[in-house]
Amino acid sequence: MAEINKAFVYGGFSEDTQFLAAFTNALCTGPDRLFDEAEAFTWAQVDADFDKLSLEARRRALFPHSAGAMLVKHAALVATLNGVEPTPIHKTIWHAKDVASNHEIGREAHVTKSGILDAAVEVFRHPSTLKIPFLVRKFSTVQMLIDGGEKAFPGGRLYLPTRQDEFGFGGEEEVALAQANGITAELLEGFHNQPLVHPIAAVRKIGQLLDRTN
Repeated sequence: MAEINKAFVYGGFSEDTQFLAAFTNALCTGPDRLFDEAEAFTWAQVDADFDKLSLEARRRALFPHSAGAMLVKHAALVATLNGVEPTPIHKTIWHAKDVASNHEIGREAHVTKSGILDAAVEVFRHPSTLKIPFLVRKFSTVQMLIDGGEKAFPGGRLYLPTRQDEFGFGGEEEVALAQANGITAELLEGFHNQPLVHPIAAVRKIGQLLDRTN
């Protein structure tokens, strides 16, 4: 990844920078590091400073998780992690509970636990994020990547949903659609927050996929 040495990480609904920290650090300091620098932003931070961050993203690799994909305009390289797909409001709200209460997912030893209380605090601090469930109704991450094409993402496009995503964002149909449009796509094992709580494994997999596309 010598040509792109910096990365941004965009969080999804209620994900604070502390929860994003382990994945962000793994990108630039872990055993399978891909970049020299990486910086994380919450959904509210990106939404509030969209133009400035979008301009800087042209020179960086961008890793949006979940609803973070809705704030992607262009990037030197983009890898969406469980990017949202059209989902009714009631299902989004209902399955958010499933994500928060998932005891099967586990976590790498160094990852700080983040649960319902942390999520509630993030939403309370930034009530603008409450509009996300309404926006998810009509937003498709895979379609965003298709529409942006190589012009918006000249260094490559990766579409990486997980098989057991509690929200059901992305599946075999979306992966096939992405692949048919020249996007590197793979349905990974794990749950919605898998990349964030198992960051070393996630970064290693991303590195393997990037090597395959170069």
